[in-house]
Amino acid sequence: MVYGIITINSNTDLSFSQLSDSFKTMERLVGGIRIENSNLTSLSFFKTTGSNFVIYCKTYGIYLRNNQYLVDADFLKEVQLDTEYSLDGCGFEVENNKMLDVEQLCSSSSSGDVVDIKTIGNLKNCQCQGDSVTEFQLFRNCTTIHNGLHILNGTDPSEFSVIGNAKFIKGQISIQNSNIQNLSFLRSDEEDITKVMDVWLLFGSLIIQNTQMASLEHLSGLKYILKLDENSPLIQIVSNPKLKKTTLLSLEHIIARGNRSIILQDNIFVGNNSKKCNILDKWSMFKKQLNLDYTGSDCGELS
Repeated sequence: MVYGIITINSNTDLSFSQLSDSFKTMERLVGGIRIENSNLTSLSFFKTTGSNFVIYCKTYGIYLRNNQYLVDADFLKEVQLDTEYSLDGCGFEVENNKMLDVEQLCSSSSSGDVVDIKTIGNLKNCQCQGDSVTEFQLFRNCTTIHNGLHILNGTDPSEFSVIGNAKFIKGQISIQNSNIQNLSFLRSDEEDITKVMDVWLLFGSLIIQNTQMASLEHLSGLKYILKLDENSPLIQIVSNPKLKKTTLLSLEHIIARGNRSIILQDNIFVGNNSKKCNILDKWSMFKKQLNLDYTGSDCGELS
């Protein structure tokens, strides 16, 4: 186990063989790596083949910048980043390496699922990067969008339809200062419902309508909901003819402006076939503190 930030730059006077010898036994690093303005052509002196190379990078990460001769950075695909469940740590930036092709890095890196990988100014950069959406047509052939989806000041909802081709969005979704009224451009959500299995925090409302879903099991990890719109219902579950279970097993806390209304209507079955209306597990300890207001044709006696 090595602790520290490994820094290699124009002042580093070690040869490639010396670097290889220095790092040949390193398999765990607590800290990060910064390689800038170096004359390196390869990062293969980091021995990852056949080993489990992990960087515990809660407070740092990997930064690779301005290395004009660098052509081999396959090491980046194999290293595993452990964020220790931090949402803010672990930077991963590859910038301005003019001879370096990192087009496949975001899709092939073992760390691409847990951190955003920023690639700018290299010979080839990751495609389908959603952290700075400027031209929607660039996403027409994207099946996976990396670094989340960030839309700022969007004015023409018809442009967003090309994003609907994507089956996976890796990262956070942030839509600000736009005139978007719904997320219908992210079509095929029902078919690809497994992509929300790891969601535990929701900013906004939850609407499940006109689906063929039988249960909400894929939302079993949802713990927290923050809703700032005072006028919209908190949750709407409407017209799902096969829906048999409406339980959100893990829901613990809700922060909401205005009402906390839950609309349950025209679903085949709610609450053990007895016209009972609930989204919480019957053993939930959070019923009183959530203080939910149920309404809709599926609701009779509240459980």
